[in-house]
Order: sequence, then structure tokens, then C-alpha cells
Amino acid sequence: MNWKLAVRRLVDGIDRRVLGVLPPRAQLALKRPLLAALRLIFPRAVPTWIPDELLVRRPPISPPREELPAWVAAELTSMSREFDAGLSPSVLFRRGFSTYHPPVDRAYAGEVYFEILRAVRGPVDAVIVVPWLKPGGADRWAIALARALAVDRSQRVLVLATEPSNSPWSDRLPEGAQFLEIGSFLASLHFDRDDGVEVLSRLLVQLAPSVVHVVGSKHGWSAIRKHGRSIRAGSKIYASLFCDEFDESGVPTGYAESHLLDCSPWLDGVLVDNRRAPVVWQRRHGVPASLFSVVAFPAPSPGVPVIRRSLGQRVLWAGRFDRQKRLDLVAEIAQLTPELHWDVHGSPVVPGHGVSVVALSRLPNVTLHSQFGSFAEIMTGAHGVFVYTSSWDGMPTILLDAAQSQLPIVASSVGGVSDFLGSDVLVDASDGAEGFAKLIRCVLSDPSLAAELLRAQNRALERRTWDSFSASIPG
Repeated sequence: MNWKLAVRRLVDGIDRRVLGVLPPRAQLALKRPLLAALRLIFPRAVPTWIPDELLVRRPPISPPREELPAWVAAELTSMSREFDAGLSPSVLFRRGFSTYHPPVDRAYAGEVYFEILRAVRGPVDAVIVVPWLKPGGADRWAIALARALAVDRSQRVLVLATEPSNSPWSDRLPEGAQFLEIGSFLASLHFDRDDGVEVLSRLLVQLAPSVVHVVGSKHGWSAIRKHGRSIRAGSKIYASLFCDEFDESGVPTGYAESHLLDCSPWLDGVLVDNRRAPVVWQRRHGVPASLFSVVAFPAPSPGVPVIRRSLGQRVLWAGRFDRQKRLDLVAEIAQLTPELHWDVHGSPVVPGHGVSVVALSRLPNVTLHSQFGSFAEIMTGAHGVFVYTSSWDGMPTILLDAAQSQLPIVASSVGGVSDFLGSDVLVDASDGAEGFAKLIRCVLSDPSLAAELLRAQNRALERRTWDSFSASIPG
């Protein structure tokens, strides 16, 4: 037998025969450390993400009775004598009978629903549904949405995180916005019956906020697809989308591919941070252009700082350590520029999306740094250019940070990057590492070019105001 299959059957056997008889929360508490240990021992046999089917199983239910209960037979016999002979068990059940058993295996979903509902403080005007709040552009977008609604419009905002993962950026939400991490509750429900989606849908229907915003939440998108008509009866529904994602074969994935078309009848609008993505989705799915609203994410702070008189010669890269951000390409460019020193900041953020940085760590001209809290923490006078190498994207907010810090930017020509940067600093995929290396050397060796790039970036920043962003948010 294939050893991977043997390991998976062992895990499934333990799950069904030992852990599966425990209450759902106990199962969840025990299975996570068990899966973590198995991944260390058999890294290629056990998935790197926590599959729903290994988190919790339905509790056992009573088998159907094979005999008619005596009290039922007695009641029917009595009624057949007094009212109708056809009610006699021997006549009524001549061809056998079946009994109905309440679906007690789903009762826990009701308990979870009421527990979440009790945690909500008072009436709610707006609900923002996210998977989590971690370092990332979509998370910054969700936090900005909360600020626009809670601060600028004095609405009572509830932010729901639907994945069982930590949210280190929840403390960045504006004062007054309530944050609830409900992912651990939803993950403990029955995956094969969409009980997590049912609980979230019922919660949105019951709260009936004026507006619901879904930002990157699988449960949120699925709730719209399955119960959009009911949710929309009491709330306007908006979703935020930024770009397609792609699998290793280059096939588009993500919510625009899997959910947008099915959800479009119930959406009042889709907020997008760039002009390119809606054109693609209109052509691919046939959804109307009127569904989309392009909203420019605001610059980090008002005003344009003074351009620095001189720039350093070190190269700065920062972002998530995952496949989208192309750490392998960073290593190739660094190898082609041995005269330049690279400071690479970041860490894996999204569970299951991390990539190896071994190739980078072996290069003598690369210094790897850990996760950062803000761009100001990693920016120094020694840096002369910021490099962005993503394979796909919307409008990356980190480019706004780099521009605000007065660093010239060289970036891949993807998604909404061209909404912010001119074509003279964009590298096509066909140009590869050589194209990046050439542009980086040009910027670092030509102060007049660097100064012109900074002026162009500052003009682009001036157009991205908070007031414009806030006014564009429906709710």
C-alpha cells in the first residue's frame, strides 16, 4: 500500500473511532495538535492546511427503531375502535412503517448561533465580514472600510472574522467598531452541510444591518450565494474584490472565479481598487460594468513630504512570503546584482501559502528580516529603491507606503500597479529578472531619474485622499 495512503487511513481511523465520538469542541482542541505532530513526522502525507473533514465529524445518532413503539400501537388501536378502523396498526402499517428522528447532529449549530448572537453588542448598522485581520492589503482595506463607516458616518460597525486564525491587526480597527472572531465556532460545525454558512447567514438576516460588506471571506461569499435573497431583504450587500489569484498551472482562482457570477444577482455593488480587474471579469463572466465601482485606496497620510536630497544604494523588498510575491524571482534578481545589497522583510502570513526562502538566505548580498509592523520601521537612509515582484495583484497598498517614504519604486506590471506608477518603472513578465536588474541599476545610478520618479509618485499620492475614499464607500 502507498505509505501516504496508509498514513491518511490511519488518521481517518483515529478520527472516526476515537476522536469522532467526542463533543465538537473537544474534537477541535485535540485534532489541531495531532495534525501538527503528524505534519512534522509525515510532511508530505498530511496536508499543510487543516481540512474541514478532519476538524469535526457528526456525533452519532440513534439508529432507526425496527419495531413500532408499544404506546403508539395502543393509541392507534384505541382510535381505530372509536373513530376509524383504518387507523388500526395492522391496516395502517400493512406495508411497513418508517420513523422520523430529529436531526440532533445539527443541534450544535443552533448553540453556536445563539452564543455568537449573545456576543454582539446592541443594534448593528454595518457588518464587515473578513476571514481575519492580518498584515496585508485586503486587511488594510477592511480596516479602512470600518473607519469610513464608524468614524465618518457614526455607524455601529461589527467586524466578523470567519476563519479560525489569529487577527493581529484587529487592534487597528477604529474605536467603537466591534470585532468578533467567530472562525473557531464555524470550523467546529458540520463541513458537509455548510452549517457554518447557515449560521452566518442566519446571523446576518437576524441582525439586519443597513449594509453588509464581504472582504475575502469564504463564508461570507458562500452566504451570499446560498441565501443572498434573504440577506438582501433587510440589507444592502457589497463585496470587495481586488484581483484574480492563480494556481500553479496559471489557471484563475479566487472568489471572482468561484462566486462572483452566482452572487451577482444579490450584490448591490462590487468595490474594486483598480481599473484592470473589472474589465477582465466583465469579459469572462458577462457581469455588467455597472456592478463595479473603482475606489482608490488613500495615501497613508495627508500631504506630500519633501523629497530627500540623496538616496542610498541598498535595495528594499517587503511583503508576505508566499507564492504570489515571487521570492524566487527576488533571489534571481539579487544574483544578477551582486554589487547591490538587498534588505528583504516579511514572513508567511496566510496559512498554507508560505514559501521557502532558503535560496535567498544563501546569497551573500541579501539580508533577511522578520515581519514588520509599519513601513517606517524598515525604511532607512541607506535605501535607494523599493522593488515589488508580485505575479498578480490589485493595487498593492505597500507601494503607497514606499512612495510616501520617498523611495523610487520598480515593480512588476500586474493588476492595478499601472494605476499608480508610470510604464517606465514597470517590468513585464517576459523581461524577467534581467528587466528588473536593468531598471534597478538605472534608478540607483541616475539621481535625476530618481528625482523625477519621486515627483511622479508624489503627484499620484496627492490624488489619493481619505475624503475621496470615504465618500466612495456605500453604506
